[in-house]
This record gives sequence, C-alpha cells and structure tokens, in this order.
Amino acid sequence: MPRVAPVVPSLLVGAVASLNVQLAIADVNEIPLLTRDGGVLLLSALAFIGLPVAAGFALLTGLIRRVSRWDAVRSTAAAAALALTGIGAAAAVVAITGAGAVDVALRRNAPLAWALALLAVSGLIRPSKYRVATVTAAIVTALALPLIMTPRLKFQVPQPLEISPRRAPHNGRIVLIGVDGLCWETLRRWRKLESNEDLLWFDERAYIGPLRSIEPTKSPLIWTSVVTGLPPALHGVTDFLSWDFHALDRSRLRIPQFSGSFYWLRLLRLFGWARELPVSSLDMRRPPVWEIVDDPSRPSAVVGFWATWPPQPLNGRLVSDKFYFGKSPIERSSVEGSDPYTTYPPPMAKRLAHLKLTPAAVTADQILEILDIARPEAESMDARPHESHHLLSELPAAIGLDESHFGIAREFLRDGARQGLFMFYFRGVDLVSHGAMRYSELYPDVDNSADDRRRYGKAISRYYARTFSMLRRLVEEAGKDAIILIMSDHGFEREEGHPEVFSHNFAPPGVVIAVGGHAERVDGEPAAGIYDIAPTLLWLAGYPADHEMPGQALTGLFPGIAGDPAALARANSSPYRWSDPPVKVNGDIRTDEQMMQLLRTLGYIR
Repeated sequence: MPRVAPVVPSLLVGAVASLNVQLAIADVNEIPLLTRDGGVLLLSALAFIGLPVAAGFALLTGLIRRVSRWDAVRSTAAAAALALTGIGAAAAVVAITGAGAVDVALRRNAPLAWALALLAVSGLIRPSKYRVATVTAAIVTALALPLIMTPRLKFQVPQPLEISPRRAPHNGRIVLIGVDGLCWETLRRWRKLESNEDLLWFDERAYIGPLRSIEPTKSPLIWTSVVTGLPPALHGVTDFLSWDFHALDRSRLRIPQFSGSFYWLRLLRLFGWARELPVSSLDMRRPPVWEIVDDPSRPSAVVGFWATWPPQPLNGRLVSDKFYFGKSPIERSSVEGSDPYTTYPPPMAKRLAHLKLTPAAVTADQILEILDIARPEAESMDARPHESHHLLSELPAAIGLDESHFGIAREFLRDGARQGLFMFYFRGVDLVSHGAMRYSELYPDVDNSADDRRRYGKAISRYYARTFSMLRRLVEEAGKDAIILIMSDHGFEREEGHPEVFSHNFAPPGVVIAVGGHAERVDGEPAAGIYDIAPTLLWLAGYPADHEMPGQALTGLFPGIAGDPAALARANSSPYRWSDPPVKVNGDIRTDEQMMQLLRTLGYIR
C-alpha cells in the first residue's frame, strides 16, 4: 500500500505549536484572541514557530518511515506510547508540584505531548475511505487540545481599588530610603574596622539590623517587590528587560516560558519584529505604595525607583528612573534626551535639570575622595572606555546618580508636605561594590596585588562613609517628627570556589535601619524581609495591606507607636493595576540605550 507524505500532520503540529504560543502569551497579558493584537501574535507564531516545527516534524516522520521496517500498526503504537509518556510526564509534574503549578507545568510540557500525540495520528492517515474522517479527527484534536489544557482563558476583569484608609498610627512624614547593594556583612566589618561619626550617630538614634532578600536576586524584581509588597510572579516585573513588539498596540509583553520561546524571541528580534527594552511602569501590574496611599492630604514624593517610567499621575511628585539618563551619562554627552515625560508632573523635569550630575561632570576631587590614584589619572577618567565590573568605569556613574538623587530628595523634603510620603532610591553603593569589593581592606584574605590594594582598598569603606553622611543629612532634613526606614535590596557574598568574586546570586542579606518611633529601643534582631517593607509603610499611613502580600508590618521596629489593631487587617484589593491594558508609549531610543549600556557594564545583560 503506498505511503502518504506526512504533510497534513506536519502542518497540524505546526499549527498546534503556533496556537499554543498565541494562547500562552495572550493569557499572561490579557489579550483577547479575536482582536488585531491576537491575530498579530498568531501570525508571528506561525511564521517563526509553526513553519520550523512543521518542517522538523515532516523530516522526523519521513526519516522514521524510511529507516523503520515496522508496519503501520507497530509504528502507530510506538508513537502513541511516546505521546502517552509525554502527557503522563506533564501530569506527573502537576501531581508532584501541586495544583498551584498546573498552569506552569502544562505550559512547559504540553507542547511536546501534543507533538507526540499528532505523531501517533500521522500513522493512521492512509489512503482509504476513512481518510477524510481521520484527517478531520486529527484537526479537531489539534485545535481542541490547547483549549482544553490551557485553563485560564477567561480573563479576570480588573476592578478599581477598594481600600479604605483607617486611623493612621503616624500623622507625620513617612520616609523610605532605598540604598541598592548596602551589605549587612560588609557594614558589620566596616563598623569593627573604623569609628565613623555618621554611623555612630545612627547607632544612637536608630535600629540597625539585617534584612532578608529574595531570589532571583535582581534589582528590578526586588525593588518592585519592595514598593508593591508582592512577589515578582504577581507584580509582573521579572527581569531587567521586557519585550516591545512593534506591530502591537500593547506597550510591553510578558513572555512566559514555553518550548522554543528563546529561539522564537531571537528570531523576532533578528527580523526587527520585537526588541528588548528596560523594564517600565507598564510592566508593573500591581499598584505601588504611592498609588495606594493616593490622598491629597498625604502627597507622595518618589525619586528614582526601578520601573517608574513613564510616570503615572498621582497626588504628588515622581521622578522616574529615566530622568537621570536624559543627558547621556553613560556616553558622557551633554546632549539632552528627547523624552519629555520623565517626571510627574512633566514640567518638573526642566526645573530639576540643574540637579543632574553627569559622569563627565564628576570632578577629580570627588574621585580622589574614594580612590588613591594619581590626579592625572582621575582627571582623565572621562576618556576611559567602559569595562564591565571595573571600578574606574562605574565610580563616576555611581557618584553622579547618587548626587543627582540626593539633590532632588533634599529639595523635596525641604518644600514637601509635613504629612507626606517620601520614597527615595540610591544606586551608587551597588555600582561601586561590583567593582571594588574584591579589593576592599574589609576582606583582607582576598588575593590581590599590592598596587590594586593600595589604589582601591579603601574604596568600599569611603563610599560607605559617603553614603552614611548623605543618609544622615536626609534624616535631619526630614525632621524630628518623621518615621524613616532605610533599607537595601541585597548584600554581597563570595562565590563558592571563587573567593575573589563577590556577587548577590543567592539573596545575601541587606540592611534595614529604622529611625523614629523610639526605634533605638529595639532589642535583638526582629525578623525582617523585603516583603515586609510595603505593609509597614501602609500600616504607618493607615492603610491595610493587600491580602496577597506575604509580608507583615514591622510594628516591632517602632515601640513608641501605638497603632490601631484594625489597621493591621488585610484588604481585598484589585488583582491588577490597570482598569484597561496600557497602550504603547514611545520613549527616547537613545535614553533606553544608555540605560541598557549601564546594565551591560554591570554584566546584568549581554
């Protein structure tokens, strides 16, 4: 009996794979299937997933038929056994990991199971009076399986936030200061090595202790968890970059893991259909604290946090993470960026522009305060090519970023509301630590040349001293009635087998410092973690935490505050930040590239 080329089953396999991609992305991003964006997704999946899969499947089945001497029944039975094995593996993963992992397990394992199932079907297609019925059954199976195995196709309609404020335990200022990369172990060593006036000032007035971090230990994920109180899987910021599809009306897409996703995205980028950009506020799917505490009587002032561009309207002021990059700091250019919307309200960007300090404007004296290098070398740092994780490349950017954000924060505190919510972010410690920790006098057992130790050995201690001087001035500017939380997202640790390499891959603890509310009276080290920061800020402001926030309000850090127990009750809030999916917002391409260049310099992206 003549054999039929496996064209039909191959096309069916390609169609199933393409439909799976469309369903997975549409489901995660709440894109209705029968819309323009849904159609574009399916078209790209057919072009870059479906056709290659179909071609590969045709070659596979053709090879099997050529080299195998099995008859049709035996080949069909073997293929069916493979299909059942794939489906059984997916079911086993679901059973082992629990019901909560059903969606992830099916998405990762189902495409292979479907392909193997259609391999079984291909063995049944023979020239016979039943051929039409067989092909029809195969088509129906191919189209039905994704619909059956993707359980979350009915999107949850977002509802407005329904959070009622309660009597606030604290009626004065609430201040959060984030210091990226401030390390508990390094701080402990520095405290033993030298007596720093500003650190002693905090010791007398504050609680200082470790803060648990989370994995994966990536700054955008952690800082978004800090301001939302939620894990990355819920708040939506899952990496340094997100995907922008030119043909879609949607601004950004979350791409779930599925078979072939890596190659599909690279092909889309190669052909110009998509590009990766720094994470934005449109990736943040849950409201941050300043949008929950959105009250004219307690206006917010936010500076520099990750994923805050484009800034969303609020009762207060916001300086986004793109604001600093308008003057091309990485390329050390004085040319203004073309993105007009880096602050809220937008006109504020022009008024604050004089507070920016670009790396090119960092003076030799500022460099020599940190490093023991010759003045001519400090004066010529502007001409150095950028090197990943090299202190000489990152120090000017660290000083520039911190000085710029410090100037804005101090101005906001000087003219801000006496009951305001203030949230400031500083990045310099992390930048300097990546390049200088291995040379630090605080870790004398790390093998370094005498010259490197002389040039860079005091960089960490001096930058910590610089940072604590800045923190003290901000605390004093906030006033005596302010409650202040200073915290970091992670510390640093030495990699196993490579003691000279300092990283933060496995959530080394950061630091939490509490000032006000008799925090200096706290005994011991109360358990505190990243997820506790947002509930604490909400508690202080008189707002209940979301019932999905895994953390608790750190009431024990402020023994002098007698809060209303009702303020600790949980609230059922909106599942999503947006009542409507955000539309595309185009920023300045040059500014995006400058932000990405800094991430490449740090080794976070390639």
